[in-house]
Amino acid sequence: MNKIPKLFWILTLSSLLALAVLGLFIVKQGEMVMEQANRITGSGDAESLNRAEGDIEKMRFITREQRLGLYNLLAGRFAQLGEPPSMYRILETALKLDPENADLLNNISYEWAKQGINLDQAEEYSKKAAALAENKMSGRKPTGMSRERWEDMVRRERGNYLDTYGWVLYQKGKYNSALRELQKAFQLAEEPTIQYHLGLALYRTGNLDGAVENLAASLSGRLEDPAKARADLEAIYKERYKTLRGLDKMLQQVAEKALARQQAEDEADAAKIVGRPAPDFSLPDLDDQPYRLSHFRDRVVILDFWATWCGPCKLAMPLVNKVHLEYQDKGLVVLGINLEGRDKNQRVKKFIEGSGQQFVILQGGMMGVGIDQVYGVTGIPTTFVIDKQGIIRYRHIGYRENLDQMLAREVEELLKQ
Repeated sequence: MNKIPKLFWILTLSSLLALAVLGLFIVKQGEMVMEQANRITGSGDAESLNRAEGDIEKMRFITREQRLGLYNLLAGRFAQLGEPPSMYRILETALKLDPENADLLNNISYEWAKQGINLDQAEEYSKKAAALAENKMSGRKPTGMSRERWEDMVRRERGNYLDTYGWVLYQKGKYNSALRELQKAFQLAEEPTIQYHLGLALYRTGNLDGAVENLAASLSGRLEDPAKARADLEAIYKERYKTLRGLDKMLQQVAEKALARQQAEDEADAAKIVGRPAPDFSLPDLDDQPYRLSHFRDRVVILDFWATWCGPCKLAMPLVNKVHLEYQDKGLVVLGINLEGRDKNQRVKKFIEGSGQQFVILQGGMMGVGIDQVYGVTGIPTTFVIDKQGIIRYRHIGYRENLDQMLAREVEELLKQ
């Protein structure tokens, strides 16, 4: 047998030592970013946030993505404190790091449009964001996401970017151009804010009937400023009909129609996943202990997707917990899947400690890019009931007062099988 040269061992040990040092550096790097993120979220005044901005600039050994994440967090915190100029400054700083970032281009454009400032720059940015979103469709989809889900996500994203572009044009008084872009946006993403903007553009181009119809429909969804939207609708409705008589009846009919459409869409969407095998996963709990879904074959499983910032989730959790307590010794496993990202781990732990709920909580990643995408979750809370063979049998979206009764009935049925 040939003797292995001493140089080989020296190089091997040196490589292992270098990898160990690199691993330690990466861990320290992550801890440093997390510490800064916690400082930002815990800051209650602009002065401390300004100091955080300086600290981020001095952080030399973090990745571009980490720096962008901190800047986005900082911009959001400035917005929460009512400091728009500082928010704009931070977003522009982030944009210099990544000038092809469609989200940044869109976000800063929309904020400028809302304030009616920097509209020429906003037009350039928002048009570029919409173009980037269009090119994204032919890009590579994330691993684990179906092509259909990926295309739907990109389509909605492009719709929102076109909405920003159209809204900027509207703010500049280019009403015909704004109408064209907003019509395209609404075809891609039928969202309330887009429909509100579309209604105003229709009014500015002389279509009062279309304006009334779209503004009324937009009020059935979630808007940034529903009071202003209602005032806009009332003014245009009165201009069209010379009275407000009949408006409340119209709004009630529109709301009923929107609810029926949503229920039909939910049923159609549920049909794509109910009756199919539940996608397997391995996710850590709040103490980083792994849980694999397939380990619970021969047991009925409830998956509850939620977040601490979601009001309806907080209302639904005690009902899910009630079912957990009643059936945990009869073959039921309940897994709550949090969608806030690992950086919110401590906040989630604190919430759970104070809530009294007792089922296992798993870390499912950030909403929109986590395990929720694999399950086709479009809103939370969303609750799945999986049978003993690992087949999804039921899905519920949103909070319902009788959710515990519905789940109990379904669990009992599946436990007997």
